[in-house]
Amino acid sequence: MADAGRVRQLETAANADFVVERRTGKLLRIVLSSLGEDYGRRGRAGNPQKDVYRAESADNPLNVWAFKRQCGPAGEHR
Repeated sequence: MADAGRVRQLETAANADFVVERRTGKLLRIVLSSLGEDYGRRGRAGNPQKDVYRAESADNPLNVWAFKRQCGPAGEHR
C-alpha cells in the first residue's frame, strides 16, 4: 500500500514498473525490481564485528562462549 506522496516518489525510480488497467487507466500495482547484481545476495552469516561466539564442543560444557580473536596481553593498548 502506498499513498499519493509515495507514488509520486516512485515515479522517478528506475526500478519501478507501474501496472495500470487498460480500460480505465487505474493504477493496479507498482512492481519494484532489483538493479544491482549483488542485491539480495547473502553475505557473511552473522555480525562480523561480534567479538564472541558459542564455543560448545565435546570438551566444553553447555553455554561456553569464546573470543573470536586474540586481544593481546592484559594492559596492552592498540
